[in-house]
Amino acid sequence: MFSFLFVASTQADPFDDLRLKWRDILIGAGYDTQDPNVAERLEAIANTANSNWSTMETSHTRTFLWADLASTTISSAITNSYHRLRAMAIAYATPGCSLAGNPTLLADITGGLDWMHANRYNPTKSIYSNWWDFEIGTPYRLMDIVVLLHDQLTPAQRTNYTDAVEKFTPSATTPASGGTSGTFTGANRMWKIRVVAVRAAVVKDSAKLANSRDAFTNLFAYVTSGCGFHFR
Repeated sequence: MFSFLFVASTQADPFDDLRLKWRDILIGAGYDTQDPNVAERLEAIANTANSNWSTMETSHTRTFLWADLASTTISSAITNSYHRLRAMAIAYATPGCSLAGNPTLLADITGGLDWMHANRYNPTKSIYSNWWDFEIGTPYRLMDIVVLLHDQLTPAQRTNYTDAVEKFTPSATTPASGGTSGTFTGANRMWKIRVVAVRAAVVKDSAKLANSRDAFTNLFAYVTSGCGFHFR
């Protein structure tokens, strides 16, 4: 007589796999922290994060995160605020960095993210100054932060941030309402593909992931003029 043991499948979620692979691209994996070149890079990551952190406004009555990025009419202030938060998130998430896992740093990063969502970048806002900051510059950085801090963010925080990105970057090929007109080519399309693909992995949206995949076609077209591959 034979008996059989059936074991339930524990196959990993492919969207989680994609998200974790992107995290490893952002911060690396399997490196030797004792290697002098690695140690130098880890120190540089910490120095940049500390510089941003030390100049960040953290009071409960703040009206900006950084004094030089206080403008509400120049859109690059939004992008650059998220750029600094991203550098801080990289330091928090990078193994071997002196700031890795620092709970106070995490609290200030997430507090900054919530402040930016409430006051600068959310689905109720309209595009001003430069469409690029709303559709590419900011979501490019914000989605990286969501990946880096994914397990430290609450479900509500992740929803807030990804909903804002959905408002301003709904696809890799079409503009947001109130943004630039026409289609996107070259670097702008590649940036949009990245935003949509990373968000798709986080929210587990297969249709958005397919949209970002299909948007590559335009980048690799053989052409005699315009964007694509040129042959003489």
